[in-house]
Amino acid sequence: MLKSTSEEMLNLDFLRFYASAAIVWHHSHEFLIPEAQRATVGERTAGLALFVDLFFLISGFVIAHVYRGRVTSLPQFGRFMQRRIGRLFPLHLLTFVLAVAMWAVIGRFAHADHAPSNDPSCMVRTVFLAHAIFPGCNGLYYNGVNWSISAEMLMYILFPLLSLAAVRARGGGLFVVLGFTAFVAFLAFRVNDTARVWTDLYPPIRALPSFALGVSASYARDLLARVRGGSWLTVPLVVASTVAAMIGAPGSAQLALIVATGLSAIAADVRGEVLPLVRRLAPLGQLTYSVYLWHGFFILVLLNAAGDKLLHLSPAPMVALMMFTYAAIAIWSYLSWRYFETPARRWVDGLLGGRDKSRPAPSPVGG
Repeated sequence: MLKSTSEEMLNLDFLRFYASAAIVWHHSHEFLIPEAQRATVGERTAGLALFVDLFFLISGFVIAHVYRGRVTSLPQFGRFMQRRIGRLFPLHLLTFVLAVAMWAVIGRFAHADHAPSNDPSCMVRTVFLAHAIFPGCNGLYYNGVNWSISAEMLMYILFPLLSLAAVRARGGGLFVVLGFTAFVAFLAFRVNDTARVWTDLYPPIRALPSFALGVSASYARDLLARVRGGSWLTVPLVVASTVAAMIGAPGSAQLALIVATGLSAIAADVRGEVLPLVRRLAPLGQLTYSVYLWHGFFILVLLNAAGDKLLHLSPAPMVALMMFTYAAIAIWSYLSWRYFETPARRWVDGLLGGRDKSRPAPSPVGG
């Protein structure tokens, strides 16, 4: 039975699931569009990828909230990284192996420009989640969505420094990081104000502002607690972010909406404000990581290969196939979370001295 791990972050749990669903839509809605128009529509809706930046922001807040004052020595940092690896690495490794096996079967039918690189150095970098930090291979990796997990692992390594900076800056650090985020956005959008420009940034540079903003928000809880009505802002803002992405609004405006959405949810959670709809959907946040890493398999096989390339489905049956695909992703993600991820995480947590039971490990939100 799905349930939230805590009553403290229900708005963020809701956002995590919504963001994962938005990414699934981002990677699948093209199959409702005639092939000749897909490139144009893809450029216009590129902003859906900014929901990954919402993952980074939420991750920074959750990590700082759970590990505040608990990563101040080398042994504590080692324990912190052990728990992060235990939560991220097992499913990453499983999906990587299955992606290699799947492409060994279907690769002969795919265009060579779309197939992941089999270069040994590329595969090693991917296995050890270093491929976003040391990119190459034309950006083609097995289960390529794991680039954000690679970037998130680097954020975890930087977390003690970001946490120290937030402590030194106190609540004012939130404004410092907001300014830093705006500055990076200004540099990214100065030539062409499209979401594509932001998503093409070097992954760690893209992840850092959002993750640091989340960390700073955790240390500015008293400041955010003054924001009233955050619970009533979160749902409209996340819907506005989706609409802005779908209509191709200016990329800087889309990024601002994403940031505002994340901060409104944090403010609502700090104040303990939760709408009934959000409370009902929040437990689905537990499936975020599974949905994120598994959805590409189902979309590639069912929608791309079968529905689009093999059967050439018209819009009506394609919609039916999409609904089936989404249901399959949800069911498989639940099974993965319950029967693989949770046992694997507990096993890794129990290595080297046993599991720390003082506080529950947060679910990852990168992806």
